[in-house]
Amino acid sequence: MCPIVIILVMSVALGNRLSVAQPQPPEVTKPPAATDASQPSPCSSAHSCPSCLRTNPDCAWCAAANYTTRCDAVHRHIARGCHGTDLHNPKTTLRVDRDRELTDAGGDSGEAVQVKPQEVSLSIRSYDTETVRVVVRLAKNYPVDLYFLMDVSNSMDDDLGNLQRLAKHLFDEMKLLTSNFRIGFGIFQDKTVVPFVTRNRSALMDACVSHHTANFSCADPFSYKNLLSLTPSKDDFLAAVYRAEISGNLDSPEGGLDAMMQVAVCNSTGWREGARHLLVFSTDASIHWAGDGKLAGIVEPNDARCHLEPIPGTSGRQHTYHPAAERYDYPSLEQINDRLQARGIQTIFAVVAEKFPLYADFARFIRGSTAGVVSSSGDNIIDLVKDNYKKISSRVQLVIDDKHDDSISVSIVAACPPGNNVDSMLPQDYCDNVKIGEKAIFDITMHAGAFTNGSRTYTVQPIGVDEVFQMNVGFLGDCDCDGVRERSESLCSGKGALSCGGCDCDPPHAGPNCTCDTSDPEMNDPGQCRRPGSGNATLLLGGGGGVCSQRGECLCSECRCYTDRFYSEFCECDNLACRRHRGAVCGGNGECRCNSSGSLVAHYCECESGYTGAACECRSSNASCLATDGSVCNGQGVCDCGRCKCFTWLAFYGDTCEECPTCVPKDCKVNEPCVECRLTPGGARYGRAECDRVCPEVTRVDRLNDSQPGERCVLIDRDRCRISFLVTKNFTTGLYNITVVEKRVCPYIVPILWVVLGILLGIVGIGIALLVAWKIVTTIQDRREFAKFEKERQTAKWDTGENPIYRQATSSFKNPMFVGKQ
Repeated sequence: MCPIVIILVMSVALGNRLSVAQPQPPEVTKPPAATDASQPSPCSSAHSCPSCLRTNPDCAWCAAANYTTRCDAVHRHIARGCHGTDLHNPKTTLRVDRDRELTDAGGDSGEAVQVKPQEVSLSIRSYDTETVRVVVRLAKNYPVDLYFLMDVSNSMDDDLGNLQRLAKHLFDEMKLLTSNFRIGFGIFQDKTVVPFVTRNRSALMDACVSHHTANFSCADPFSYKNLLSLTPSKDDFLAAVYRAEISGNLDSPEGGLDAMMQVAVCNSTGWREGARHLLVFSTDASIHWAGDGKLAGIVEPNDARCHLEPIPGTSGRQHTYHPAAERYDYPSLEQINDRLQARGIQTIFAVVAEKFPLYADFARFIRGSTAGVVSSSGDNIIDLVKDNYKKISSRVQLVIDDKHDDSISVSIVAACPPGNNVDSMLPQDYCDNVKIGEKAIFDITMHAGAFTNGSRTYTVQPIGVDEVFQMNVGFLGDCDCDGVRERSESLCSGKGALSCGGCDCDPPHAGPNCTCDTSDPEMNDPGQCRRPGSGNATLLLGGGGGVCSQRGECLCSECRCYTDRFYSEFCECDNLACRRHRGAVCGGNGECRCNSSGSLVAHYCECESGYTGAACECRSSNASCLATDGSVCNGQGVCDCGRCKCFTWLAFYGDTCEECPTCVPKDCKVNEPCVECRLTPGGARYGRAECDRVCPEVTRVDRLNDSQPGERCVLIDRDRCRISFLVTKNFTTGLYNITVVEKRVCPYIVPILWVVLGILLGIVGIGIALLVAWKIVTTIQDRREFAKFEKERQTAKWDTGENPIYRQATSSFKNPMFVGKQ
């Protein structure tokens, strides 16, 4: 019976590290560093200069003559006397190729520069990391292109009228946001095929008349029309809006995705380079997407290309998407997202309240988009566009072109304004509420994996900014001496040639001096390739038993591991044996270490600065748990492993336990006594003296401004009256500004006694009325029955009947012969 040895795997959390950002990078495992003499060296598995440099960034190759362990850590080589040109240890280098200064648009500066630097080149060792700092600054007077895309199906008639009424104001308001502004206008409906749209004129008019008068003019159906390419002319915009006409269709979902695709991919739209691109999408219905075209027999997938044709009579200034709309299916959301990102377009969905949840989901899927509700009157369309423009333009979010292999992964941490604390950067790829002229700082870290040939280019772009940061990355893994072979009779026993100081042996010879014949069984002792105490068993954890732990081959009584993943004398150490977090070894925030002692092999994570835990999954800093007021988890939870765990018995939730839909906002609760004592001194919780001492003065208004920022609060006082007020906090001074609606809304006090008496009297009155009604009805019915009886009695006829068996007692006979007197 073969002995079975159980090998324990221990996970020990050592050290900390700060790196991983959103989104989670692909797994890249860095082999353990070879710095501790008591640890197995991963460098020992390499037997050539290129393989040595590609094993670990801490490994170096010594090409000196008569040298034994050629691949080892640098400090060990230096201790043995190997240095200078004999030591091959190329370092990761970063070169900045383009680094223009940040500037605003317009004036003497010309084109705006908002990203610094613009291009770098990186030569990196396998499993090494390198960080580059990128600064993004929102420029003043940055050009804005806004394209207004509107649904003109029959139900949107009121919305079109509102836009026509407010078009001039919309242009003027957007012009205030940036002096370099252009606007365009397009309309859409649906594919002009049944069952989406009918070409039957009477049916089309029926669809329009359902919302309008009988003499209403209904335009012919169409898919999408570009009525105005992007232009700085307000008059052209107003004319295009007034040209739009309503048309009818059959089903409720519209062909908005067809229109969005053409707006994004067609050059005729007029998108400028070096400008922020905005698309306002206005509708009151859902949309058709990929696959819906099969209802009309359209099976060819959307090709995401431009198919606009000039509208006759417009001198090529207006375009329509018609013939191709009947050929290609609707695009998918993935295609729309891809094309919008390629053009750098950010979308604002302006929709009715009933459709807001649907388009809010779309906005989460389409990167850089937002959604807002258009009021029933449509008067808020200008504020909606302005507010959402400010919202998306104040967010700086980096997008990485990750269309490459997993040999390189990228992570981002951010230091956001105000403050830009680079000593405590957050693992995120965005900054919110960035004002014009403020800087958002990002550290982009490249994590190299296994060596691959060739170079690759990564582009990092802030969403909505037509500038990119370009990283050209190549691997370092070749030696200057590699490829130069010099035959040596003395050093290589005449059975190989010198290359980088070591022997490159001719098959089947191996060994430092090519003295081992791998074909000779006597020179290959498998017993020398077994780890002491491991036996012959094959184990799954901590390194297998058997020859070279069954992870390599025994050549000349030495283990040659199959891959760089396994290392150490008997290949018992495994780069991927440590604990994982979110699929990454050591959470991507540390190094997998190996400790081999006798029959035991322990793998553990050595975390880098900023991280801790068995899998380096926890951030040692609680910066990510701080609420907006600086408290940890808003005081409604605990910070565990860099994340807030909100108390389950409370209603708070969210990343920092600040969200609570059923709770009174904190600023409201704090200021309720002051509002009450200022507005209703007699029934307040504070007396007059205390109110004057601790409470600020309040601003009294007739009604609150809907556009004014702050926390909206409602207070129910002792009189059960409703007091509305607005609280804004100055975070610099810590003081509150309170705006109060002067007129309280008090409920009408119902006189309960009179209500009860009224109810009782009502019940009695109703009962009496019912009894009287019943008496009247029965009396009338009785009188009618009696009258009928009397009438029948008076008109009755009584007949005398005879007994049919009665016979009289006498009989009379006549004598026929008797003749009496005449």
